[in-house]
Amino acid sequence: MRTRVLRALAGLRARMAMLLVGGLLVAACGFYALLDFLARDWARHELANKSEAMVQHLVKDSATPMLLGDKSELQEVVSREARDPDVV
Repeated sequence: MRTRVLRALAGLRARMAMLLVGGLLVAACGFYALLDFLARDWARHELANKSEAMVQHLVKDSATPMLLGDKSELQEVVSREARDPDVV
């Protein structure tokens, strides 16, 4: 029984099947790695864009109180921005 298995693995069909399965496995891992890289890059860009928009919004809202020296208005702007669930 054992020699039959060894002879079957030594055959050309078995080698071709192993090569095909191995190639498909390597291709699938490469495809997964590419998708993972692209998804992480997309998420990084989205996070950068969103944080830049939030900073611009905060600058726009706080520019006038800072120029006028209105601390109460500035504290209100900061507390309003702090209630945003995206601000950590």
